[in-house]
Amino acid sequence: MPRTPLAILGVSALLALAVPAFAQEAGPPPPPPERLLQMDANGDGQISRAEVDASIRTMFNSADTNRDARLTREEFTAHLAAQRAEHEANRPPRPENAPPAGERGHRRGPPEPGEAFARTDWNADGFVTLDEFVVQPRMHALRADRNGDGIIAGEELQPPRERRGRGRHG
Repeated sequence: MPRTPLAILGVSALLALAVPAFAQEAGPPPPPPERLLQMDANGDGQISRAEVDASIRTMFNSADTNRDARLTREEFTAHLAAQRAEHEANRPPRPENAPPAGERGHRRGPPEPGEAFARTDWNADGFVTLDEFVVQPRMHALRADRNGDGIIAGEELQPPRERRGRGRHG
């Protein structure tokens, strides 16, 4: 698969996971490493802020089907729904004994696309601009960059289960 579709899928997945985080006081959790690695445009095993921004722009441009530099509710919801469907199709099955999303200790799941649009449309003008679109994916990238050096690399790319027990910041 070419890098551009992988980057679009990675950032789309970040956005799909990011919107529910608005309500969380502690901020969004870092995205899974496989989604981050899809943003690694130069293949060096590190994700820079420039690579994150380029992936976000690529995803935004893909969603902007009429090329007017803003997303209508229809463009936003269609793109988000398609990305979620692709994410679900590629996601491993949940264990049979796993509690449903929303039960104690588990995320409630992403909001409906219309709700996600309303949360993303910061100025409530009925459109999502790139400036509004970048907020949540950038929050996720900043959260993943636990040492704050502007590069997501090393242990920051380890699956969360491997990081447990080592403390939140390393």
